[in-house]
Amino acid sequence: MVIRVVLLASLVLLTSLVSGLPFSGATAGPLFQLATPPPADQDGDGIPDIVDNCPAVSNPAQIDTDADLVGDACDSDDDNDGIEDDVDTQPLVVSSQFDDGATSGNIIGAATVADAVNPLDGVLISATGAASGSGCGGAATFSLTAGDLLVLTGGSVTFAVLVGPVDANLIGDDGTVAIVSLDDGFELNFAAEALEVTAPIDNPDDITITVNGLPEVVSPGEQVTVLSLQDRKESAVVKLTPYLAESKHIEKAIEDITESLAPELWVDDNHLDTRKGKKVFVKEGDGVKWLMMLLKDESKGKDKVSVAAEDAVQEVIDDLVGTDKA
Repeated sequence: MVIRVVLLASLVLLTSLVSGLPFSGATAGPLFQLATPPPADQDGDGIPDIVDNCPAVSNPAQIDTDADLVGDACDSDDDNDGIEDDVDTQPLVVSSQFDDGATSGNIIGAATVADAVNPLDGVLISATGAASGSGCGGAATFSLTAGDLLVLTGGSVTFAVLVGPVDANLIGDDGTVAIVSLDDGFELNFAAEALEVTAPIDNPDDITITVNGLPEVVSPGEQVTVLSLQDRKESAVVKLTPYLAESKHIEKAIEDITESLAPELWVDDNHLDTRKGKKVFVKEGDGVKWLMMLLKDESKGKDKVSVAAEDAVQEVIDDLVGTDKA
């Protein structure tokens, strides 16, 4: 009888443990409970993914410089200034300067700057609104509107316009400025020291650059030297010299144009001395008058020159008058 009571009590206790019911009428909770799994932490930095500001990259410090809820460890633009960290000269401080080691410059306005993806070199500049910038040691400035997209490459300046038009100024080491507007698919290279503009052979069409008010066409595969104001006047002398012996008018014109190039009349290749510079226009004007007299006499049969000389004279008149009007 005793054995039977003990077995019965053991059976009741076992049933209570298995079912989770309290023994002897007690109200305590179950004796067995499943363990709760730890929160997901895929980068193993001790910060649960649900609150980790960079869940795929270990960053236990959770630094977020620009407070955009994306940690610096996985934020491509830590200071949120539009210039991605790998080309930002100050990645933790808002600035306008970019530099990828070969291409440097600044951008102001609604635009972003990123390292260009191969096979392109340089930086990729994308405008979301009005923006302007400069690059390559001041050899180029440009203005953008929403949607414009270009690759700017340093060394000698290269513009590759993916979406345009993009308006740009190309500035030579001597201060000569060439103005150009490039549309979708157009590219050009500018060597600031040599003042050379080169268009690749696969450009869709001609490019027109304007220098000192005069247009210059650069065809695909062509290289053009940009001329300063002094260069243009020197070029006029070069064009006339082969015909010096054909007419006294040409001789006199060369003398006057040469006098307009006197160093004391110029500050640099593109700017006149404020006090003495007026003489440039006077002497150049005298030279043009001699050439126009030649053409007038030629039309009357008084001063016979070759057709080549007549063409050169007309070209020089157009160049000099066009430059002075600009």
